Formats: sequence, C-alpha cells, structure tokens
Amino acid sequence: GCVGQLQADASESPGQPTVPGVGAPSPPPVFSSAGPVLRSLSSAGLTSDGFVTGSALYLAALLRLLQPLGMRCVIDMHSLPGGSVKHMGYTGRYFDEARAFDGARAWYEASRNVSSSGTTGAKTGNGLGPGPSKAHPFLKRTVAALDTLAALVAELDAAPETAGVVAAVAPWNEALFMDNVKAAEELPVFTLAMVPRIRKRLPEDRFDIYLNFFNDALDWPAWLSANQDVLGGGIVAEVHIYHAFDPPAPDRCGMCVGGEAGMRSVLCQICGSDATMLQRYRSAGLRTVVGEWSLSTCGMWGNHPSQISGADFLYAWHASAKSSFAAHGVEADYFWSAAVRTGGYDPTLYAPHGRASRAAVLSDLEDVSQRSLWQAANVYFAPPDVPVPADYLLNWDYARLTETMTSAGFPVVLPGLHLGHGDAHGN
Repeated sequence: GCVGQLQADASESPGQPTVPGVGAPSPPPVFSSAGPVLRSLSSAGLTSDGFVTGSALYLAALLRLLQPLGMRCVIDMHSLPGGSVKHMGYTGRYFDEARAFDGARAWYEASRNVSSSGTTGAKTGNGLGPGPSKAHPFLKRTVAALDTLAALVAELDAAPETAGVVAAVAPWNEALFMDNVKAAEELPVFTLAMVPRIRKRLPEDRFDIYLNFFNDALDWPAWLSANQDVLGGGIVAEVHIYHAFDPPAPDRCGMCVGGEAGMRSVLCQICGSDATMLQRYRSAGLRTVVGEWSLSTCGMWGNHPSQISGADFLYAWHASAKSSFAAHGVEADYFWSAAVRTGGYDPTLYAPHGRASRAAVLSDLEDVSQRSLWQAANVYFAPPDVPVPADYLLNWDYARLTETMTSAGFPVVLPGLHLGHGDAHGN
C-alpha cells in the first residue's frame, strides 16, 4: 500500500536503515527492463515514517505473473505520509492524528490561482503544476507519494512484461475515517486538486481512479455527481461493506446470533442498509464497485465472538451478497479474507505502546526470524527476479477446491457469472 510513498521519503532521508533486528536481505536484482522509477523504489530500508521500502519490485513481479493469464489489478494506496486515518492499525502504523491532507485547501486555492493567471505547470519542472508549500510538509510528501505512484504505474504500463495489467489506482483508503470535521474541510479540495494531477500521467481512456469516502462528512454520492466535470471520466465510486465490526444491535438487524435468526440478520443488512448505500451511488449516476467485503461478522477479533461459522450459512451469505451487488449495478467486487496469527493481540487496536505496538512487533520478529522453521516458512517460492512459467499461478491446487462441497451439497467455489460482454468498463 505504501509503494508511492517511498521515493518521496527517500529524497528527504537518504541512506535509510534496514529493519532493526530483522536483518533484511539484500534486494534481488531489478528486472533488466526496469525503468528509473522502479529502480528508485527497489532499495530495502525504512522511510522516516517507519514504513518498509523496496516493495515496488515485488509489485512489478506480481504484475508480470498476472499478464500472461489475462488478469488485471487495482493498486490501492493504503497509507500516506503523516497518516490518512487516525487510530487505525491497517494504515501500517498508529497515528494520533491523520495529517496527510493538512493544508489541502490552501494548496487547492493556490493551484486555482496559478491556473486562472495562465501560468503553466511546466514552470514547476515536472509539468504537473505547483505542489503544496513547505508549510504543509505531510501534504507535500503525500502529493509527492501519489505523483510517484502515478509515475510508477505509467512506467509499468509501458514495459512489455507488465503492460496492460493495472486497470485502476485508488489514491487513498478509507481516508479520514471517523474524522468528519477534517474530512469535510480537506477531502473535497484535495480530490479536486489531486485527480487532475494523476490524470496527467494516467489518462482516463486507459485507467480508472477509485475514490473511496469512508466517512459521513458529506453526501459523497451527490458531491461526486456534482463535480464530474472537474474530475473527468474514469471515476469509480468505491464502497466498503463489512459486518465484521458491527456491535450487537437487536433493534436493527440482530447481529451475533446463529441459525435462522442469524440468516435473517444478515439478509436484513444485505437487502437493507447495504442495498440502500449502493443505490445512493448508482442513482447519482456513478459507476460503483465494492472495493472490500467479507463474510466476517460479530466483531471478528473477539469482542463479540462469532456464532456464525457453518459452511452452508456462509454460502447463503455469499450468494445473497453477490446477488445484491449485481441487482444494484455494481461493476465489480473484491472479497477480502485472511487468517492472521497474532499471538493473542488485536491487530485492529494497533497502539503506540504495549503489546500491539510497533516496538513489540519488531521485537517478536527479531526473535522468530532467527528460527530455522520461520526462515523455511518464509522462503520465496518465486523470487521476483527469476522468470516463471506463464501458468505459474494456475499451478496452485485450485482443482481440489472445485470438488469440495458444503454439508448441503453446495460447491465451496462458486463459478464465475458471465453477465455479457459489456463495454470497456464492464457496463
């Protein structure tokens, strides 16, 4: 998620150290055809914010595996310098305040003044127009991060072995979640300034841009619809639908129960609040995707232990959700699932101190990374600098899944639904 951030930080703090205590190995050779952006992002180390660098090489390797299979991907920038979300672990570290967008209004107004005066972006040296001032260092680095991400995607799309794989970019993830005052002030103007800037490298006839507004600061469907002329084409509204963190609410949809009552509860959500949200975006004339959803419920980290685990129940839930998405004109959905062994601490409560802190995680890594079992379990099956057969990803044991049935006789793996040829955007 932090690929675009790396170059921005590297220019400010050269000679980044490796992860303390873990002893990161030397980076593998870069592809012989790698361009200057990919090469600049391939050194292992830490940014000044504490993010691990060097991941761009592995991203490029993954794209190279996807191309011969005709698969495409969306690159999501999950975190930004200074924090795009506060008090959340999924941004890679804990931020007391989300400061990535601080100063966005001043930057937007300055950009408009330059545009209205007829000054061209060429005078900034990169053709993109003026960036934020040094008075707003986190915003300046955020814009540099997204500039770098766009440059990397454009470069990868021009390389023969990765051309045509990236279909879209999401410049932020759930930005300013539960931070409505700041979101209302900063996200609209940041979006209006940043999207045209990205478009100078990633044209709308080739790349979509996913925009995700995970807060209640504004009526975002109405805002997106009202600003389509500025944002241009290729804009996709991205919504996230989770019930993993819903508290028990018997007066609403009665979560955290099993059996028939649990199924009624899930359908209450899918056909009620979920469907209403999707309809708001679609009725505003917006292309829409479900960027994240899962089959987790009842506080999956243990606050409200789940009682819903039967395969048939999950099958019905999956089918109902997919049906609702299709009925409301969703172009695509991305299913999120993971099994994470945490040693007992809650990864969603990532904290500055204590058991779930960065220091504690690095301490754990320092210990386990010296063990032979851990080292054997973390060997790369396909190093990113070594060519693999075109069908590499198909060699995994998917065939066994297609033969696995639930207790009621339903296939665990659902066949893909072919809804017609459609246009370039799946309509």
